[in-house]
Amino acid sequence: MTDISRKGLAGALYVAPSPDRPRPYHLITNDTLELRQISQAEREIQHLIIQSHQHRDTVWKLLRMRAEGSEYYCYDSILVNGKGRVQCRQPEYDHIKGQKLDQKGCIQPPGLPDETCKQSLADYEVIETQGRRYMMLNLMNIGFEHSVKVSIDHHKTIVVANNAGFIVPEEADVLHIPSASRVTILVRLDAEPARSGVPNMANLPQAKRLPRYGEPMALPSVAPGLVCVLPDGGTQPNCSTAEGQLLPPYPPQPPPSAGKQHLGKADLTFRLSAGSQPSKTEKYVPEYFLNEKPWQLYHGSMLPLLFHAPNETLVKPIIGNLPLGSVVDLIIENQINETIPFYKHGDPSWFLGSRGQQRFPGNTVQDAIDSDSKSLNLQDPALVIVHDLPALGWSVLRFKVTSQQATIIHAAKLRYFALGMSAPILEGITEDTPIKVPESVVNRPHVEFKPAHDGIFG
Repeated sequence: MTDISRKGLAGALYVAPSPDRPRPYHLITNDTLELRQISQAEREIQHLIIQSHQHRDTVWKLLRMRAEGSEYYCYDSILVNGKGRVQCRQPEYDHIKGQKLDQKGCIQPPGLPDETCKQSLADYEVIETQGRRYMMLNLMNIGFEHSVKVSIDHHKTIVVANNAGFIVPEEADVLHIPSASRVTILVRLDAEPARSGVPNMANLPQAKRLPRYGEPMALPSVAPGLVCVLPDGGTQPNCSTAEGQLLPPYPPQPPPSAGKQHLGKADLTFRLSAGSQPSKTEKYVPEYFLNEKPWQLYHGSMLPLLFHAPNETLVKPIIGNLPLGSVVDLIIENQINETIPFYKHGDPSWFLGSRGQQRFPGNTVQDAIDSDSKSLNLQDPALVIVHDLPALGWSVLRFKVTSQQATIIHAAKLRYFALGMSAPILEGITEDTPIKVPESVVNRPHVEFKPAHDGIFG
């Protein structure tokens, strides 16, 4: 992921919610003192930027993938606020699903050499608790490839917000954070005074300083039975997991519908499908698509969609002709046997439901409701910016067109995004309600760019 994209995601953390917005903290406790302590924790919130790190930059990885067909999912470290260590594969994990893992714990494509690995002893991020009763943390996964699981040893966490805003709080041992997603958590600091570890992530010491004299930072010792997240990414059966993408918003915001008597009815339904096809120009990498055709990166150098004539017919993968006020459903099916996080820009959408390893049960949401599907939530679904599309399964987003804008929905895994898995959306811009672009903007100097082969890399 580019540095600009990372800063764009991380920068949003520093925009605090308005003091006028209702908080859900009274659902956690009705004790006046504790509510003041929680409010103080919000004012003094700390940000943890989580990213997968490779000792090569994004351009190098893309060029190697293009030239050799190398993988694009293997990384050296997970960093928190830029700190962390190289973690090599643990000896007991040498195969996964019958395939050999190299020293980094990666599966290399046929014909490519295994990667070597050397463990490092760099420092971890340290979070100061300052003797407080409560602490609030923003956890932002900007790795743009992998989801992460986070737990704090000896502590429960309470999820209070996601990308879309405040949610009905939920207490859990483990947090699932998809790529490009954020959760805000509250931690009650009532464990025994000691160091508490966030496995592979951070440390939460009670002390204000950790003096060290040339020695590597020591990690706190934790009994194996108290660790919730296992080395293979699994979770102990006695540990609960919370997902911000599944928790209802606070205050309640039920999804809109096109009919009061039929909650499943939308004005417009678009059936999308995440898949791949051979590239027209590249030997080793395919093209990925979301709405039948890939949306290549070179479109960023061409005429902006907002500048097109209002009566011009726009072809797929562009989604257009969405009138102001319309309720829109995106039913997304996954042809790929891998969970893919999707980022829908603009206002948050309602995440009505998802299921893995099956087709969507109907042509529309109302069809699925009429067939007695139990997989959709039309009462109190989560509001999301990012959601997971299950492997070989489906998901449904609903949104209402409230303004004229160009947005986009795209995969939040870099190789899928870079290779075309996106669909631009023109909201509220129709022949009857065109957008007015100032001539001073339209007539600015620009370069006439024409792709040579219409391939992903232009």
